[in-house]
Amino acid sequence: MGKGHVSASRATKDALMYLYKDKYNVEVVDFFGMVSKGFSDSTSKAYDGTVKHTPNFYKAFFDWTDEAWKVKFINKVNYISLSVAFNKLLKKYNPDIIVSTFPIWDYGLCKLWKKKHSGSKFINIITDSISIHKAWLIADADYRIVPNEDTAKVLVKRGVDANKIKILGFPVNLEFTAKVDRPNVLKFLNLNPKLFTILVFATIGNNTRNLRLIEKVIYENRDYNVIIVSGRNDTLMPRIEHLKFEKNVAILGWTTNVPQLMLSSDLIITKAGGATVMECIAAKKPMIITQVIPGQEEGNAELIKKHNLGIILEKGKKGITNLNDHIKNIRKDYNKYETALKKQSKPEAALHIAKLIVSELES
Repeated sequence: MGKGHVSASRATKDALMYLYKDKYNVEVVDFFGMVSKGFSDSTSKAYDGTVKHTPNFYKAFFDWTDEAWKVKFINKVNYISLSVAFNKLLKKYNPDIIVSTFPIWDYGLCKLWKKKHSGSKFINIITDSISIHKAWLIADADYRIVPNEDTAKVLVKRGVDANKIKILGFPVNLEFTAKVDRPNVLKFLNLNPKLFTILVFATIGNNTRNLRLIEKVIYENRDYNVIIVSGRNDTLMPRIEHLKFEKNVAILGWTTNVPQLMLSSDLIITKAGGATVMECIAAKKPMIITQVIPGQEEGNAELIKKHNLGIILEKGKKGITNLNDHIKNIRKDYNKYETALKKQSKPEAALHIAKLIVSELES
């Protein structure tokens, strides 16, 4: 249900391996899949379909389940499956510490973990900002790692012990801590390194809107480079491939070079996903947000607006109509956005999280 949870796990693992080499064995485990592979796959498909076609229904479900007793009920109903998956986890990996980046099973998993391993630590890494679902908050976690101060304040208001909250940031890929050779990256894409550069991430949703937005960026009085990444949206690529023949335009499908692309760009047009927003902040790049999934992504949009980190595009035709004006306004006030982003940026978050994990292992 969203890729931010997986990217947070991988970045944390990479940081542990980078700092401590082979001293620790680190495994990334899909516990959802261990509970029930069929249920995991069907839930993932249902999530993708719901947020794409009926986002208001997803919002209603998000809000309805945002109560402790309902999350506990989901865990209790699945107790037998949880127990089987937990015993598989212990048998296969025999862990000394568990770090969770996905909240649905935290309550049941943490309860089983502390029952069999008294004194062993359980940490969760919260991957969204401000609009935090109750599922994140009811497990007996020793620490809750949050991406920013705004989210920490929300947790305290919702009854979480402030001593158990660590404001360490969202664990992004370690490549965001490195310097990038912007001219070479842009030259490799046949772009002009001297021009302002806009990076556009297509959404999985409405391809008609995707196409209109992309054409608006490319065709209207343009004096900048444009990089389009279609990512997992395979059906969009045939509709935009012809645009690669436009001057100073690069069209990419799935790519593993996202950090280099973001660091080499000046403005990023994307959705309000937890990982994507935090990557933009880590890279200190202003955003224009094209889609906000109701529920968990609303807090990410609120963070952007509150701290002046970018612009949330209006819904429908108005958003497309106003897109180029928003681009001009961000370019005009670029220093203001850059200053605001620097205050929120934590590109080394994964390293700090890794150090906390090891300190708990060795305490």
